[in-house]
Amino acid sequence: MQETGNKPAGEYPPIHAVIIDDEPKIALSLQQLIGQYCPEVVVTGIANSIETGLQLIRETTPNLVFLDISFPEGNGFDLLDRLGSHDFELIFTTAHQEFGARAFQYEALHYLLKPYFIEELEEAVQRYKNKHPAPLKRPSDRIALSSAKALTFVEISHIIRLQSDNNYTEVFLNNQPSIVVSKHLGHFEKLLSGHPFFRSHQSHLINLRYVRKYHKGKGGIIEMEDGSTVELSPRNKDRFLEKMASGTSFSG
Repeated sequence: MQETGNKPAGEYPPIHAVIIDDEPKIALSLQQLIGQYCPEVVVTGIANSIETGLQLIRETTPNLVFLDISFPEGNGFDLLDRLGSHDFELIFTTAHQEFGARAFQYEALHYLLKPYFIEELEEAVQRYKNKHPAPLKRPSDRIALSSAKALTFVEISHIIRLQSDNNYTEVFLNNQPSIVVSKHLGHFEKLLSGHPFFRSHQSHLINLRYVRKYHKGKGGIIEMEDGSTVELSPRNKDRFLEKMASGTSFSG
């Protein structure tokens, strides 16, 4: 077991987290990704076994636990069973897809497959933030879009979708001309995180309130209210259908 840490950034309160994984290099890699892409998460310790993981959780009382499933002496489910009730949120990490169904029996926020994808990690942390909103902080109803000619203030509810082209993003609006901004899509994904937007593809961020129809396929095609269509990556298909079915993303 080792102590470690990264400094939080932004207005969201620090999320204290621990990583429990029997492969030290993978645990350190995850810590580095968290520090680079999820700075609001403060990694307060890393453990490499079930025993040291139990000790670390009891000593640090984390908000969030990244827990590997497979250990030489057992599995992450054994750790949770021994721990009993807990008040932290849980993100499972594993190289094996077959544990997915059981993982969610433990009310896990997310299930990250190795090797880690940055988008999946950011989505997992965002799920925590959606479940635990920052106190007294309300997302703005407007954003400023800086183009080559002007600074335009738009209502977030008027944004239908965003499409990236390298370091540029085109913002498509309801009954208004689109605006091209010299920002990458990840910038807007974080900016709009408190609103019902979904990263359907590496190049597309859509407002779920404007979805008209879903055309089935390996990933599929999403048809928006303005008649435009965007690609849905196979990796994001299940999450999209889950969000559309549950309507949880529409609460803002």
